[in-house]
Amino acid sequence: MRSLSANRVRSLALIIMLVISAAAFAGCGFLLDGIEEGDAEYFVTSTLDEFFDSGCSTDLNSMADKAYDMSEINDEQLELFRYSLRNVSYEVVSTKIKDERDTAVCIVEFTGIPRALDLDKTPVTVEDYKKAIDGLKKTRERITFRLVKDESGSWMFSDLNDFYDSLLRPYDGLEYLNDKGVPAHISDDYLKPYIVDNMWYDPLLGNPVKDLSISKPSALINVFCFSRKMTVDITAKLYRGTTEIAAMDVALDDDIMVKFDFDAMIYTQNEYFRDGRYHVELYAGDVRLAESSEITVR
Repeated sequence: MRSLSANRVRSLALIIMLVISAAAFAGCGFLLDGIEEGDAEYFVTSTLDEFFDSGCSTDLNSMADKAYDMSEINDEQLELFRYSLRNVSYEVVSTKIKDERDTAVCIVEFTGIPRALDLDKTPVTVEDYKKAIDGLKKTRERITFRLVKDESGSWMFSDLNDFYDSLLRPYDGLEYLNDKGVPAHISDDYLKPYIVDNMWYDPLLGNPVKDLSISKPSALINVFCFSRKMTVDITAKLYRGTTEIAAMDVALDDDIMVKFDFDAMIYTQNEYFRDGRYHVELYAGDVRLAESSEITVR
């Protein structure tokens, strides 16, 4: 058998060393990935454990890089959201590390989620909704949690959009009745069907204006009527043509009628309203509910 030269021995040794080093480096990378996956998964499971143990009241936004917008979420929605999750269980399906171990994706399967989209949208009390939730079909859903590292290198949620959109948003749009049997929060979908009439009144005679035409009024009085009692804050905006010239807020308290009395001196600093065509637009918050008939001032 032919013996190897010294140069070939040195070359072979170098190759073997490089192969061993590469294998060791790759093995170290896999090991680090495994450690980071374990840390990321522990963050998710410990956070969810705390969330469910608190009755789903823990502020998850405090552990997210980008907070979920809760400004439009009302107390009733949160109450039903928390109630619906009281018997939910979860299991981590997979966790993967990405971007040089600075981000991660954790997929979690939740079991026992009531199908909130099947709820009847007829307004009822929160307690009635809870009873309805108990009777809903239960489903399972996989939700993706995306993670990033904070400045200290600890894991946190990138955002919670998938989680809240899946489990909280189904309760958005429901109307809730208070103990008086009136909506606790008003939306255009609920209120519009109950607006049944609109009239202009003569400020001197106190009667409805005939032919929707009036001469030199010192005030423009508009009335909206509802088919059921309402408890809600209403805003009326008075327009001359397309120009808003006045706005008035009125709080309804178990009322079926709302009256807006626009005084010319207060809103225009004139004794009478100018000639033109006027109308009123009705709002609940930022929601435009209705528009009155048009009245002509001459």
